[in-house]
Amino acid sequence: MKALLVSKLRYLSGSLIDLSNVLGRHGIDYRVDALAFSRRPYQGSSLDLPIDPSKVGTIDVLFSDGYCPLTISKHLMNLVASKGYDLIVFSRDRECRVIASFIAQELGKDLIINVVGVKKADNKLIIERSGFFGNFNLVIDGVEKPALIVLESTGSTALKVLGKKSFNLKYVKCSDGIEILGYRSIPIRGSVGDVVIGVGRGVCLDPKAGSLIKELAKELNATVVCSRPAYIEYGFKECSFWVGLSGMKISPKIYVAIGISGQVQHMVGVQGSKVVVAVNKDPEAPICRLADYVFITDLTMFLSEVLKKLKGSKLS
Repeated sequence: MKALLVSKLRYLSGSLIDLSNVLGRHGIDYRVDALAFSRRPYQGSSLDLPIDPSKVGTIDVLFSDGYCPLTISKHLMNLVASKGYDLIVFSRDRECRVIASFIAQELGKDLIINVVGVKKADNKLIIERSGFFGNFNLVIDGVEKPALIVLESTGSTALKVLGKKSFNLKYVKCSDGIEILGYRSIPIRGSVGDVVIGVGRGVCLDPKAGSLIKELAKELNATVVCSRPAYIEYGFKECSFWVGLSGMKISPKIYVAIGISGQVQHMVGVQGSKVVVAVNKDPEAPICRLADYVFITDLTMFLSEVLKKLKGSKLS
C-alpha cells in the first residue's frame, strides 16, 4: 500500500508511530511518503525517526513565513495527482484537520477520523475507526482509493521496538506562503469608510463567497477587513488588514460581519461601530447576541441576493 502522511514537522515522529501501528494492525505491507510543514526550516539535512527505513520513501518539508492551509493544500494536491496514493493520512492536530477538510472538498471524498486500522479488500479499503469514546470500533466497508483518514493516537510502543533511524529531508520553499505581520508594526487604529465588511473563517471555507465579497465591497464602496484567523490561518488576502485585539481598531457607521463567530478578541476591535450586522450560518455564534441585525443563512446565498437587489435598484 502506498500512503502519504501529512503532519507538522514537530509531530512527524509521533505520527509515523501512529501510522505504523494503524497499518501494522492487520499486517499490511506499506510504504509511506511524508509531507511535513514548518514555519521555519529544521536545522539539518536529516532527521531521526522511529520507523523502519524500508517503509519510508521521500520526506518533503514545506516551510513558509506563516501557516497557510490553502498553500499547503495546493502543494499536497500536486503530490496526490502525480503519485497515485492509496491512502492520504493526516495527523490529529488542528492545523492538519483544516488541511484535510480542504483536500476532502477538492477530491469530493469523505474524511474518516479516529482511524485505528486499515484492511485491503480487492481494489477498495476497509477502514476501522474508534467510536463512542473508544468503547468499540466501527467498520466502514468499500472505501474508494485514495482514502482520506485522520489518525487516532495509538501510543508509542513502536518507538521502543524500532529505535530511531536517520532519514534525509528535502526542503521545499513555499513561494506563495503568507507573510506574518509583526504585532508592533500594526497601527492601533485603522482608517476606514462608513461601511466595513468583515470576513471570517466561514468565508474562507466557501470558495464562491470570496469573489462575492469583493463585488459587494465595490457596490457599497466598503472597506474589507478580516478576523485574525482568516488572515493568518487561511491566508485571506483580499482585505486591508485584520481587526481585533492583536490588530486594528475601527469605528465605522456600519460593520457587516460575514462568517465571523464573534469571539471577544475580534469584537474588541469593532466595538466602536455604530451598527453591527451579522451574517452567519450558526445561530449559536456569539456575534448573534451582540449584533444589531442578524441574518442566519447560507453566506453565498445571502451575498448573491444582496448583490442582485443592489444591481436591480441601480437599473431602476
